[in-house]
Amino acid sequence: MTEYNDILYIVVPCYNEEEVLHETSKRLKEKMTTLINDRKISDKSRVLFVDDGSKDRTWEIIEELHEGDDLFSGLKLSRNKGHQNALLAGLMTAKDLADISISMDADLQDDINVVDKFVDKYHEGCDIVYGVRSSRKKDTVFKRGTAGMFYKLMRLLGVDIIDNHADYRAVNVNEYKPGFFEFDLKEWNTTDTTRIRLSVPGRHNIYNALAMCAVCRFVGLSAEQCAEAALNFKGAGRRFEVYGECNGALVIDDYAHHPTELRATLNTAKEMGYKRLIAVHQPFTYSRTKMLFNDFVDVLKIPDITVLTPIMGSREPNDPTITSAKLAAQIPGSVLVDSLQAAADWVKQNAQPGDLVITLGCGDIYKASKMMVADNQ
Repeated sequence: MTEYNDILYIVVPCYNEEEVLHETSKRLKEKMTTLINDRKISDKSRVLFVDDGSKDRTWEIIEELHEGDDLFSGLKLSRNKGHQNALLAGLMTAKDLADISISMDADLQDDINVVDKFVDKYHEGCDIVYGVRSSRKKDTVFKRGTAGMFYKLMRLLGVDIIDNHADYRAVNVNEYKPGFFEFDLKEWNTTDTTRIRLSVPGRHNIYNALAMCAVCRFVGLSAEQCAEAALNFKGAGRRFEVYGECNGALVIDDYAHHPTELRATLNTAKEMGYKRLIAVHQPFTYSRTKMLFNDFVDVLKIPDITVLTPIMGSREPNDPTITSAKLAAQIPGSVLVDSLQAAADWVKQNAQPGDLVITLGCGDIYKASKMMVADNQ
């Protein structure tokens, strides 16, 4: 049996993975030990966990694993940079230390036993080994059927395509300003790449852009036309809609008005890496504000600063028993204003470069966003 001395690094991006890390590390250790004992890899091989700014005990567990066994090593990012950036950081670290690098998610949804096949293919002389699905049994019948038809159609059209693998990939991903991304579009049939810059925030929009590129390329548009479309797409109205800047702060408007929606939107905004998150909220209807008072108080503590305008009663008559002032009294550091113009004026006087300002509500709070950016347009 041929013995090999190649160093393998398994790179595992991690974000709030404390619930699975112990089991994941156990299974990865078993796999690595088997490969080392079978002389397929060097005993200098490692599992590299990359902590992507986790807020739970993920990094503490990684430190404990390293202290207990030098098979495990760790890389800690300064804050949450996103899965792809964490993966890239791990791979760039491993490239100077290893002969073989394999990426794997922390929850081990991928079949861990294919690691052996990856290593074997490397020993056969392969520089890059694609991982593709051997079965789509967990997919719905509709999804399996449409996926199969897609690949058959593409081959009929003369396309050299690999089934069940990413035909359009985002490489060299860069966060060109907090929350906004650009990447190189890599297609399966060429070594050329096209730079794509997104004008809507959120890492998830990289995947949306890839889907757009796949469809547009299929119908005959050029990669350059895809790039132009991505740059000019501003997103759906009132859904994390970018209005512009005020004093160097980014101003965004969102329709969220229920505590559940507010929490999702604010948590996303909080993770985008801005210096401060300033939320300007217009409560909607007296009855909802009264009924969900404690929920509103809880969720509006998420921003660094919360600015509250008067409640918009809409169809309801004025109810003096519930006011924005009562909300503000329960939210430390909050600011109470008496109009949309006053809210805009406060932001103009206090927003700083590096801040993210987001107006929230289903009424006419978006008008305040327009007032904030008016002087910069």
